[in-house]
Amino acid sequence: MTKAIAKEYNGLKVMGNDVIVITMNKDVPEFYKRYYENMDVDVLGGGQPSMSTDSVRASQIITVSGIRALDYVRSTIMVFKKLKIEESEIILFHEIAPAVLALPYLFISKRKYAIYLHDNSFMALSKTKSMCTLIKKRLSEIALKWLITRSAITLCVSPTLEVNIKERVGSGNVVCLPLGIDTAEELPQIDQRKDVITYSFWDRWRKPEIYLKVASLLPNNTKMIIAGRWHDVKYLNEFRQRIDDLKLAHKVILRPDIPEEEKNRMLSTSIAYVRFGFDEEGMPGGVLEALGFGCPVIVNKGLGALSYLENGKNGFIVESPEQAADVVVRLSKDRDLLEIFSRASYLCSKKHGWRDHNIQLNRFLSKT
Repeated sequence: MTKAIAKEYNGLKVMGNDVIVITMNKDVPEFYKRYYENMDVDVLGGGQPSMSTDSVRASQIITVSGIRALDYVRSTIMVFKKLKIEESEIILFHEIAPAVLALPYLFISKRKYAIYLHDNSFMALSKTKSMCTLIKKRLSEIALKWLITRSAITLCVSPTLEVNIKERVGSGNVVCLPLGIDTAEELPQIDQRKDVITYSFWDRWRKPEIYLKVASLLPNNTKMIIAGRWHDVKYLNEFRQRIDDLKLAHKVILRPDIPEEEKNRMLSTSIAYVRFGFDEEGMPGGVLEALGFGCPVIVNKGLGALSYLENGKNGFIVESPEQAADVVVRLSKDRDLLEIFSRASYLCSKKHGWRDHNIQLNRFLSKT
């Protein structure tokens, strides 16, 4: 039976009443209120409840949040009204998009603010070469550079994101602050582990078909669990059809709507968590959750989650689906090796709990 998550962050009031968080994502307030106490979180611009800003491209952030010309003006007025009556000393923007809404206010008021970037999706380059897209891209670059160079501090969830922001912006106080990790109260039993799991918010950009290749190379008694929400129902149905066409229905478990409790149970009973990234700069939540349940992590270098992983010590960095499948086979055959990596993953999560994260966040913000 899966143990309850240990709430390491409870009782730690690091934020006080000095910070107001502004976001365009309706999922974010729950995140901040769960991990930080005394936090005032405002959702602006009609944020999309089923899509996080670290899952979409720059042009899509504007679209899904309803920030067209009139909505932009309306939301900007909301920022002015809200921030005029707040006594908070520091404004913390979750991602860059809500900071763009507040840009006129920040320009006029000269107010102090910080930014917490979980991804650099606002700067993602579109493949479209239209003049409209090029103009939008250029304006996005100008806005991001202006906001980051003038922010008191810009926090990034991964070293990859920190480096890329510094290269693109050229100046500003940019530092890395990885997210904390939820940790199971005790390490799940090794003898229960038999399958492989991947978990994400799926779209074509994340190429879920790669995991079908991994599944095809696994032993018959090992299944590939593909869990997490999908951006496009049509694409999900196409993916289901592809599983049938490849005759992999007996080796793939597709769980697009999975309760957190069941996901945790699957992480507790999986040989490994596999995740391939393609120029992803943020810190995928699935990697952190896997570590917290002692589930060895197999990733490639295209994922911005390498700050917690040491190749060959508490995880594996591979280059192909074939290499990922080879690692899974090794772990499934050698239970002693699986126990070593499972324990190393779990100990890694214990070293990076939310309490330490909160202390660092408080230290960074107190200097602004």
